[in-house]
Amino acid sequence: MATESTATWDNFLKDLFIPGNIGMAMSNNFLFYSKCRSNGNIIPWGGDKVTFPVQDKRQAGVGAVADGSSTLPTASTSGALRPSFEARRVYGVGEIDDMAIDDSRGAGTGNGGNSFAYVSAQEKVRDDLLTTLKTAINAWWYDDGRGRLAILPGADDQVQFTVTQPVLVDKGYNIDVVDSANNALHLTNKEVTSVVHAKEGGTSSITTGSAVSGSAANDYVTFASFIDTSGPTQLGPFGIQAGCDSGNPALENYGGLDRTTSGNEKWQGNVDANGGTNRPFSVRLASDNLELMRRRAATEVSVSDLMGFTNWQIVNEMFELNDPSIVVNVPNGEVQKIALGFDGGADDSMSPVAFLHGKIPIHADHAAPANSVFFLNMKHWYITEVGPPELVTRGSGGSALHMFETRPAYTFRYKYTHEFFTKFPSAQLQLQDIAHS
Repeated sequence: MATESTATWDNFLKDLFIPGNIGMAMSNNFLFYSKCRSNGNIIPWGGDKVTFPVQDKRQAGVGAVADGSSTLPTASTSGALRPSFEARRVYGVGEIDDMAIDDSRGAGTGNGGNSFAYVSAQEKVRDDLLTTLKTAINAWWYDDGRGRLAILPGADDQVQFTVTQPVLVDKGYNIDVVDSANNALHLTNKEVTSVVHAKEGGTSSITTGSAVSGSAANDYVTFASFIDTSGPTQLGPFGIQAGCDSGNPALENYGGLDRTTSGNEKWQGNVDANGGTNRPFSVRLASDNLELMRRRAATEVSVSDLMGFTNWQIVNEMFELNDPSIVVNVPNGEVQKIALGFDGGADDSMSPVAFLHGKIPIHADHAAPANSVFFLNMKHWYITEVGPPELVTRGSGGSALHMFETRPAYTFRYKYTHEFFTKFPSAQLQLQDIAHS
């Protein structure tokens, strides 16, 4: 367990009493998380699980009757599937030792007794952990239950190994590298010592203290122990790739139902893939799949409820490959200006950068998966939770710091008990294998 100490806090202790220097501007690292939480479809968690019916068979006693006939159409019965979701327990844990607390208070030789440093030091570390937790949730909610932070494009058994975008890993993360085929671990609980980020199409890399062993293409990086590989057991939340998928997610059936069973088609999402070969985004491709989605959906699909999510590179391709004056409109009609520089693009509120057919907003997020465009019916996505990520406090005083009995240190932790899911996968769409340069 890594504990914040006077050694790790050396620079903080020297400078933390200066107001205004303790924040990292990382709020845009969890735009999708913020968008989903602000959308308002939050169900308070209670009991054992969330269960609901999804109609998969309609009353169909309909027909025509000839003159003089006494025979009416035959009545039929309706039917429903019954998926259920459990809550996932997610934690963020940090430690502070006695010496760091004493020095920041001024009892040691640190900053000379500035009380603001002590308060700021604690806030800094807690805020930093909360930012990491929210960034992680943002990545998980884009995924399919595996919590992937980066993907290996090929075998790379080295201390510094190559990964593809988006690279949602930072220095200090403890990671596993997991086999995409059998969930074996190719790297176990190693701290990231360096991350080299490259623009899309470039080579990004992660460095740890040990070499990866036995890796192959599509193996992936997760937080350490995020997956119980002995099962394998999914411990973290589902994401939109699981909700949109037409097959079963990698680790656990979505809502406990096998989508491959004949008759369960209403529990399948909509995925248009191209066999792993990237193709240009086109309005026809999007429109044809949206039309199919509306025909398949087990619920009404309103254009006003649809939102598109993708990465910045694909948004750029949309402007370059399509005539913005006809098929893609941007705010205030500033087509050329937005196409070249994305002025007025996504901010902390995740504002849309474009509109498909002038109606469906397209949101750009650097954390979105590569080569994919999602069209989500946001009316039918839900968060069930005990509450938002919270700092755990115990005892009558409500202290967030908890003392170790046998170590000169304190621990603190955040927890977030929740699940993120859609009631209607058939009303969600993912376009895969979308090219961008």
